[in-house]
Amino acid sequence: MVERRHARRTKFDGPMMIRAAETRTDAPIMAQVRNVSLAGAYCAVKSPCTLKPQDEVVCSLETPPEQLRTFPFSRLHGRGWIVRIERISMGRRAGETLSDDQLGLVIAFSPDVTALSTIAY
Repeated sequence: MVERRHARRTKFDGPMMIRAAETRTDAPIMAQVRNVSLAGAYCAVKSPCTLKPQDEVVCSLETPPEQLRTFPFSRLHGRGWIVRIERISMGRRAGETLSDDQLGLVIAFSPDVTALSTIAY
């Protein structure tokens, strides 16, 4: 498999709010981020998910206070699009799924995503 990522990913454990870009009336989807970079994020969402690949989204995440000293930014906000949605396999054997209520969501961020840096005193 060829690695296509251009930005370094960092493990992250925190919530992210995702909203479809074309409509502001839908309730936001709350996701649990597993890893993130300035180019994109991988997160878990509850199934069923109304989003589909190629949907444009607006994402917002805030670094939990306990991670601020070790994480490169405190907040991230911007547009992106859904690259892939997959069932999360959490079984003991390859391909075995223990739960049907979680989906893995891959999001690519637009180049104009805003990341606010953490200032350490």
